[in-house]
Amino acid sequence: MKETWQQRRAQPDFAAMSSSEQLYELLNAEYAKRRTRGYEKRVRRLNLPSTAKSSIIEQRRAQYGLSKTQLEMLVGFEWRRHISSIIVTGACGTGKTDLLCALLDAACLKALKCRYIRHSEMAMFLCTAFASDDPSKYPQLLKEYSNFDLIAIDDFCSEDAAPRRNEGSVMREWLDIC
Repeated sequence: MKETWQQRRAQPDFAAMSSSEQLYELLNAEYAKRRTRGYEKRVRRLNLPSTAKSSIIEQRRAQYGLSKTQLEMLVGFEWRRHISSIIVTGACGTGKTDLLCALLDAACLKALKCRYIRHSEMAMFLCTAFASDDPSKYPQLLKEYSNFDLIAIDDFCSEDAAPRRNEGSVMREWLDIC
């Protein structure tokens, strides 16, 4: 906030403001800076495979088969009020991962708690916890995954790897919790 104060106090319009208006300006600038830092931190933590932003969804709206209203609901997360999950399907190379990454980016802007994970990775974690000697590992992991506002599971049910032992039951259980 000190930097903002030093930059702004040299400007004539800022100097002409009352002290309460100046304080309001400084607090707004600090709030915006912290919000931006929080957003950047959330996006970095996701470790997304694509840098797609919500603007990519707008550009590809017709390709995705979305109406303008559907797009607004999707990016505005209005659908979360009525349903708990959506499934994005399509052939290889149609932009499903970009769409997921763009949605997660938009969710980070709204300060939602998000997670990006590939299906094979999530299934491995769940199956390993399920088979663990520690009976608390599996319930803890289920709880951790269900605490996200938005979780994007990429390559869901792809044919890349053979199914793991108990994969079907642990994934069904997780989906039932959500």
